[in-house]
Amino acid sequence: MNKDIRNILFIAPGGIGNLVLSIPSLRALKAQWPDAGITLLTCEAGVEKILDHEGLVTDTVCFKATPGQDLFGCLSQVRTLRAKGFDMAVSAGGVNPLSSGMVGVLSGIPIRAGQAVNGGSWLYTQRSAYASDEHELEGGLSVVQALGCPVVEKLPSLRITSEEESEARDYCARLGIAAGTRLVGIHSGVGKKMHAQRQWPLERFVRVMDALADTLGAVFVLTGGSHEQEDVRRIAALTRATAFSTAGELSLRGTAAVLKKCCLVISNDSGPAHIAAAVGTPLIVLFGPVDPVKSRARGENVAVFSKEGPDRILRITPEEVILKAMEMLS
Repeated sequence: MNKDIRNILFIAPGGIGNLVLSIPSLRALKAQWPDAGITLLTCEAGVEKILDHEGLVTDTVCFKATPGQDLFGCLSQVRTLRAKGFDMAVSAGGVNPLSSGMVGVLSGIPIRAGQAVNGGSWLYTQRSAYASDEHELEGGLSVVQALGCPVVEKLPSLRITSEEESEARDYCARLGIAAGTRLVGIHSGVGKKMHAQRQWPLERFVRVMDALADTLGAVFVLTGGSHEQEDVRRIAALTRATAFSTAGELSLRGTAAVLKKCCLVISNDSGPAHIAAAVGTPLIVLFGPVDPVKSRARGENVAVFSKEGPDRILRITPEEVILKAMEMLS
């Protein structure tokens, strides 16, 4: 592969979780072309903030999709990309080649790399094989390997700075969380665009919290965006455990730093689940209709609950989550 690569477009149109899973691919690109600028192309405004202080992305372009529209529906905005003169476009794992490949072609990018997913891979100049049972993290790594990049990180990692850790300590102290507390993170939301079938009932989170508080003295931090404050307030009102809400109060990096202080996080399939795994916190993640084989959070200590049949997430019982949580906390 040509070493004279100065300007790379990295196409990752999904949300926080998809971007976190792309971190190993970004680290490989940066290791291979350390002097190159990398621009992130996303359809989710603000997700790039999770990469602050990581040294991976130098610029971000957000294609503003309307509801129900994917990257393909944003092709009219490619003049923004053409003006930037990219040498290479690299698609994250599992991205539709018809849309990402067409973005590269219309933007005049000579080197275009991605996975041969279904039709459309002819739009790429470099491609890697696609397997239907392959996780998108490995899919993304296969793309950068096709470009000659060695893998430098097999699992996503977010490197929280000492300043961010200090801010998280001060924040927790202001909430009244003492140092040495057995702190457990709870993320009961699924994001603005996600279907309610991905959300475990709030009352079941409460039952888990009560059991862990009674048996292990756990204290809880409830994370969420501003749109999830009502659910978080409801959980805090229902539980007899000590629980502190951070909903709507923290940035993505601030959330990451607080989750790093936890000894366990219990979450629906969501962006914060991926963040927790990437900062090295043990994680229990609860799946609804989405297949965890391809998109589950990846980390050193991740337990996944996923059931078959209709109303899959409702088949996950509080009792089995409590048992797994107690095992991981011990």
